[in-house]
Amino acid sequence: MNHTKVGGIALGVLVSGSLFVGCGSDAGTGDYPSKSVDLIIPNSPGGPNDTSARIVGECLSGELNETVVPKNVEGASQAIGTRELMTAEPDGYTIAISPHTGLTLTPLLDDIGFNYEDVTPIASVFETAMIFVTSKDSEFKTGEDFFDAAEENPGEIKVGTPGPTSPKQLVLDALRSEYEVDLKAVPLDGQAGQVAAMLGNNVDVVAVEATNDVREQIDAGKFVPLAAIGADRVNWLPEVPTLPELGFENAALPNNVYLAFGPKGLPDDIVETLEAGIKNCMASDKVIKPLGELFVPDPFLGADDTAAMLKDAAETYEAVVAAE
Repeated sequence: MNHTKVGGIALGVLVSGSLFVGCGSDAGTGDYPSKSVDLIIPNSPGGPNDTSARIVGECLSGELNETVVPKNVEGASQAIGTRELMTAEPDGYTIAISPHTGLTLTPLLDDIGFNYEDVTPIASVFETAMIFVTSKDSEFKTGEDFFDAAEENPGEIKVGTPGPTSPKQLVLDALRSEYEVDLKAVPLDGQAGQVAAMLGNNVDVVAVEATNDVREQIDAGKFVPLAAIGADRVNWLPEVPTLPELGFENAALPNNVYLAFGPKGLPDDIVETLEAGIKNCMASDKVIKPLGELFVPDPFLGADDTAAMLKDAAETYEAVVAAE
């Protein structure tokens, strides 16, 4: 098995064979697809996953010659939408696109009754780093300013997160338990809520996905990036230090990879059809331009590599959670 890295996660790239035996059945349909495909998006409208999933879904409609119908099923850190996906027939007519954390991290923090082994991976479609940012009006101009103030004022600096089962909350917990850096978490309504709260100066800092909406605010001078949460610097923020560089190595988390997946037992030929369609989409300007070239996984991660990513991410998060 050869290895590469995406977002700091070691991925097993198979030369031959399959990573998960029995990931999909050998039964086939022969005429798939012959009707529209439902695409569950287990997040609220307007956020990074909703935007990226709809872009990929529209392209996939052309690849399959059938309509891919997006459906937002939000709630419980993606658990409600994922559970609806899992109860669907494994026939290729219900798939989902979601951040891997709903399958790798959330099950470690909450008893939701499933994890990454209970779905069929198809492909990875989007990848983002996570960063701390503040307002242009903030007293914090650098990551050093932010963490110095946090150490001097324990429990007083308000940091907006998407909620208690998000990786952004986990990094705050790790900073507290590993380094006694006590930041006050403020749960907000997804990334859109975080951006709005930061623009309104309702919190001191937010821990967010480094996606186009945040990049626009940074480019406009409204947001100031303080630190990358992962082990590597963000490719479009080369001057912004990482948590390990600031002395907080054990709080760093892998990048967030968004994947397409189906119910457990999805037949191999259907997985191959969907994987091939998504692979074409991820090489198309129809997807690369609106998503942003910096956010498209390179190289492409198909079913086997996405399965490896899930396994490695789950092990990474398990180690961080166990250290709490």
